[in-house]
Amino acid sequence: MVSSMVLLSVFGLLTQVDMLPVKNSTSTHEGKVRMRRKYSDELSEYEDVTAMDQILEVNSRLRAPRGVSIRDGDIAFSYLRSAVNCPGNACLWPKSVDGFVYVPFIVSPLYDDMDRITIETGMQDIASGTCIKFVPRTHEANFLDIQPRYGCWSFLGQTGGSQTLSLQTPGCMWSGIAAHEFMHALGFVHEQSRSDRDHFVTIVMEKHHARSST
Repeated sequence: MVSSMVLLSVFGLLTQVDMLPVKNSTSTHEGKVRMRRKYSDELSEYEDVTAMDQILEVNSRLRAPRGVSIRDGDIAFSYLRSAVNCPGNACLWPKSVDGFVYVPFIVSPLYDDMDRITIETGMQDIASGTCIKFVPRTHEANFLDIQPRYGCWSFLGQTGGSQTLSLQTPGCMWSGIAAHEFMHALGFVHEQSRSDRDHFVTIVMEKHHARSST
């Protein structure tokens, strides 16, 4: 339960929160996950750097793939899609009749075993507290194609067909970064990008200028 609340505090949903119901679980595994991961605030083992700090550092040298633009630091948009945000529920992964949201994926063979463990841990951290289930693709038409391209980035929500999610190695191989990009693929945006952000966030410009001048 706590795990899901952390997720929802980091990202803004494009639709109602109840699209992602929380499983009632008090398992030992979930408790360990809550203690081990802080998603976008996950700290490096060696440096006081958050996952988002690392994403921005890696992506500062990124040249976006042809036909794609990167916005808000790590969200990819195709030039063929005119909307910045998904209208209504158009880009959400569908919920199955059993109440779960199944997200098929494939992982590039270019990743080594440790990379795959990191990626799968990011998936497990999300799945442990939500109705999301990441499943290896069999024949599904819509799926995540996880690739070690340049940078850490993902398209927003379900785009249809094979959907690239980039986790560069090395650079993006933190489970917190993997979880962060999976959240974008599920349809979450950064909290400051929500359309209703002004109802909850107040920027005191005097403070900003004072800090900038020091």
